[in-house]
Amino acid sequence: MVGELTEVELASSALDIAHTRARNHTVVEYKGNQYKRLFLPIKLSKSGKIIRQWVWLLQKPNEVAELANLV
Repeated sequence: MVGELTEVELASSALDIAHTRARNHTVVEYKGNQYKRLFLPIKLSKSGKIIRQWVWLLQKPNEVAELANLV
């Protein structure tokens, strides 16, 4: 439906509000899951010059080491 947010968008918005000063690679917990703040743009302006939204990456405990090697 139009106007409804997905579970990912809701979690991302809640994390943005709760952790406004989170730095890159900061790990926080939300509803029993760990999320890692990565400064990767996921939403750009029409011109592509302005970043509108950053990503929160959901990570599972066994993926922590794998993600550290990727970034």
